[in-house]
Amino acid sequence: GGDFTYSGKLSAKNVDGHLRGWFRRVDLRQLGVMKDPYVVSAWVDVDVRSDLKNHHYISGPLHQLVLTSVHKHGEQHLAAGNLDITASINGAKTAAHVNGKLDYANLKGLGLMDKPYVLGTEANLAFRSDRPKHYTVEGYLGNLKLDEHRGGKAVSLFNGDLNVHASMAGKLLNGSANGIVRHADLYQLGFVDKPFASNCALNIEFDTDMAAKLMVRGMLGNLQVQADNKQFSPGDVTIDMLSRADTTHAVIEGGDFALNTDWHGSYQHVLKAGKRIATDLQKQVANKRIDQTSLQKLLPMGRLKLVSGEGNLFSKLLEQQGYVFKTANIDLTSSPSKGLNGNIVVDSLVYNDMHADSLIVDLTTNDTGLNYDLQVLNNAKNDYPYKGYVHGSFFDRGLNTSILITDMADKTALALSAQAAMQGQGINLSLTSAQAILGYKTFNVEPDNYLYIGRNKRLKAEMRLLADDEAGLHLYSDDTDSTSLQNFTLSINKFELSQLMAVLPFAPRISGELNGDYHVIQTTSDLTVSSDMAIKNMVYELNGMGDVGAEFVYMPKGDGTHYVDGTLTRNDREIGRLSGVYDSKGKGSLDAEFTLEKFPLGYINGFVPDRIIGLHGTGEGTLAMQGPLKNLDINGEIYLDSSYVFSEPYGVKLNFANDPVLINHSRVEFENFEVFASNKAPLDISGYLDFSNFDRMNTDLRMRARNFQVINAKENMRSEVFGKAFVNFDGELQGPLSSLQLDGKVDVLGNTDITYVVRDAQLANDNELENLVTFTNLNDTTRDVVKRPDIQGLGMKLRVEVDNEAHIVCALDPERSNYIDIVGGGTLNMEYDPTNGSRLRGRYTISDGQMKYSLPIIPLRTFHIKEGSYVEFTGDPTTPTLSITATERVRTSVSDGTGNGRMVDFDAGVRLSRRFPNPGVEFIIQAPEDQDMQGKLSSKSVEERSKLAVTMLASGMYFDGSNNSTANTAMNSALMGFLQSQVNSITGRALTSMGVDLTANMESTADASGSLHTDYTFKFSKRLWDNRLRIIMGGRVSTGSQVSEQNGAFFDNLSLEYRLNRQETQYLKLYYEREAYDWLEGNQGEFGVGFMWRRKLQHFKDIFRFKSKKEQPPQRDSLINFVNGKKQ
Repeated sequence: GGDFTYSGKLSAKNVDGHLRGWFRRVDLRQLGVMKDPYVVSAWVDVDVRSDLKNHHYISGPLHQLVLTSVHKHGEQHLAAGNLDITASINGAKTAAHVNGKLDYANLKGLGLMDKPYVLGTEANLAFRSDRPKHYTVEGYLGNLKLDEHRGGKAVSLFNGDLNVHASMAGKLLNGSANGIVRHADLYQLGFVDKPFASNCALNIEFDTDMAAKLMVRGMLGNLQVQADNKQFSPGDVTIDMLSRADTTHAVIEGGDFALNTDWHGSYQHVLKAGKRIATDLQKQVANKRIDQTSLQKLLPMGRLKLVSGEGNLFSKLLEQQGYVFKTANIDLTSSPSKGLNGNIVVDSLVYNDMHADSLIVDLTTNDTGLNYDLQVLNNAKNDYPYKGYVHGSFFDRGLNTSILITDMADKTALALSAQAAMQGQGINLSLTSAQAILGYKTFNVEPDNYLYIGRNKRLKAEMRLLADDEAGLHLYSDDTDSTSLQNFTLSINKFELSQLMAVLPFAPRISGELNGDYHVIQTTSDLTVSSDMAIKNMVYELNGMGDVGAEFVYMPKGDGTHYVDGTLTRNDREIGRLSGVYDSKGKGSLDAEFTLEKFPLGYINGFVPDRIIGLHGTGEGTLAMQGPLKNLDINGEIYLDSSYVFSEPYGVKLNFANDPVLINHSRVEFENFEVFASNKAPLDISGYLDFSNFDRMNTDLRMRARNFQVINAKENMRSEVFGKAFVNFDGELQGPLSSLQLDGKVDVLGNTDITYVVRDAQLANDNELENLVTFTNLNDTTRDVVKRPDIQGLGMKLRVEVDNEAHIVCALDPERSNYIDIVGGGTLNMEYDPTNGSRLRGRYTISDGQMKYSLPIIPLRTFHIKEGSYVEFTGDPTTPTLSITATERVRTSVSDGTGNGRMVDFDAGVRLSRRFPNPGVEFIIQAPEDQDMQGKLSSKSVEERSKLAVTMLASGMYFDGSNNSTANTAMNSALMGFLQSQVNSITGRALTSMGVDLTANMESTADASGSLHTDYTFKFSKRLWDNRLRIIMGGRVSTGSQVSEQNGAFFDNLSLEYRLNRQETQYLKLYYEREAYDWLEGNQGEFGVGFMWRRKLQHFKDIFRFKSKKEQPPQRDSLINFVNGKKQ
């Protein structure tokens, strides 16, 4: 139906007219036009002609075209758009032209694809067909979009503009496509299994007969790829591929990637040859005999050459799979007469934790068959500093191989030869060399040794390795026992583990002498295992464990269950025992008790990476375990004795209370459990850790601490943080262990005084002249190992309040000659989650501080940071906004132009602004106590003042281009500047262990008569008693002919400031100043005692309000619950 008009001719044999109006519903299936239940609606204004047989014509616009499919469950929209169409059908000839916008086309609904893809485009296409199976399509597809609908959300797969031309004649297809590909998501399209998207300029032509003939030629211009939240640009990629019945040729080049391959026969011939080889090889393995000659005759003839760097599409695709390399060179040839030959060379291959500096593979075929050589060559800086060589060859029943591993001194660490042969219904392994070297020790190999593994998993063995000192191992089976599926024993005697474990890749660092016997008997219904093992002087990952022994027995009980009994000893004293029954039915269940007797908690320390944290002390108790192994129901108590957790690098030591830890139904329950800091302040922990489901252990803990000393450590060789740190903490830790969430508040108290040592920092020095200032990335420069962890881990939201009196020192080198020493505070909001990483917001304001740093051409100087300088974080903690002014007081002589000079005190330094790591750096100079000089400086440009500042910091002189008094004075000033830096360096290193800051200056000037006099100034500062007491002392020593009456040491100033309360509002100050300026008396000495009271005011009237508001009792909340001031 609809609302339309028709004008023209209409008869049973002819239609010739014009249609205009709405076709609201046209059921194409009921009209007999289509078999599918398609319904069309559109506004039309078209000319139509038809003889109602073989000749049809339509031309005009189809606006608001909607195509739907009607089913019993409702309607499904298939397509919609606004199109201008011209189409004619004249017998077997068809011609059509479509111009307009296709809003969407449901490709799955139209039966074109099996996935819910939706297509949209602005098209201008022409279609021709002169006879059946001959078609031509040509035109433009603008703003072409392909999306996939997933759960109500549209996922973009492709977006671009293309000019297309394609002709098809039977099975012959040729054409071209060119245009802009704005977005092509290979990951969402399913071509790769990691996020990977690209965009490029496309120019491709193709030709194929759907069989042996194939041609693809063109270019992907300015290719850009987005992968793993990173973007890189491989550049232009050219493609030249050709396949005919007699040849296959392909060349693909782009950036540092080049693939060149040629083969006899078509690409289908090459693929079929590979399938034939795989099929025949499978049959030969089943027959236990490999005929290399027959397999070689099946090889196609050709050559493959590939050269790749690290910045191309191929290497990035491999990086998505976890493989990273610098360069790769592959050159392989294949021939039925000469076999498989070639080599593979890869530089700096990284996969997960494996790093091979150089990997070389050589393949050669001779009269005996295929031979292979593998070399892994690492340098001394590699985590695995060894060189490995593998040589082998294939024979008719298996392969022979030899392994050699040497260290950097070319000493043999491991060497053996072995053979693997198909035999009977299994594989027979044997050592073929008379001797084997394991961990630098030589073992004699028993002749006629073997290890046979049958298809029925039956193991037969007789293999003995014996060294001259009677160390060795013996693996043997009782082959006369026909009633058992397995009956074998492994005996180890005086086997030193350290050297062998060092050679084995990825093995943990274990040392000690291993002795033991392991015996296994398996029948059709039962399994018996017994072992007795001891490791003398065992050290696991640098963690000493003493003499460790273990005995274990697993034997049938008679009712289908098994006795389980195990004992763990340390230094011949029992520390743990497991005793019970195991039922192997179903998934297996255990009913046993595990008893701890002064079990050393330090046993777990070796399993902590880099020993960042460790345990000390012992635990005692009995745990009852029942149920399936994956869901054991564990009950009992563990008593901790003199136990504590510690961290050497971060100076942490926290003592556990000697209270029992209750485990109830696989749930560790903490009820006001206390962990004590060095100052005996407790951290109260309440909550639980539920491990009833090992696959999803979860916790819910609430923590509270006041004046908690988290750090109390002196400096040692491994220290990264030392000093004293005090905090108040309220927090909550909850969720599964795979995605924990920590929320809370941390107050860093004012008595905090810590030093952080940046051991990997790379500092600029006075020998580097490439750049005036170099900001060095302090992060580790080791190549990233490509690992793709799950989006799980620890989430954190903490509000950090840093007290204004907290003292923090950041040592920029281990010698602490370069450092930043600040006192300040602020409020920071810290967030972390594995997906977005760390985020930090807030401002840290510096109230006092200094920075000792050597800049290029500028000697080591101490810059005092201006009060009110700050660092503001707005998200990424590595890119804060800086507003820091740091200056040093420099006293030098300034010429008046007549040959005379006067002493002027300058403040020279730097001002940092904008965002790190690309801050704005401005060198500044001021003369705050000399108005005449300050006026001259203000009249100069910023660039001129910057040059004056750099000159003064480098030489100690004020040099603006005018003549100095004498050349000797200039030379003397430069010499004094150098000596001053050396004095500061020496005294700083000598007193650094005392926590004392001492700086000294030497100034030499000439008076009007040319006589020289020298001033030695010094400044001393020290904080004591957790920053409650601060001492500052400064003075001057003057020498020279004109000041002989003043020779000696004078203290210019001395101050002692003592903080009276923890809130840092009340101070008592005793001071002396030798040259205090008075408006009436001038310079005079001044002594004084003062009381200072600081208050934070919201309103001016608060000055006269002396009563403080009563502190409200804490509200009951989700962190710590209080009742009458006590924890509940």
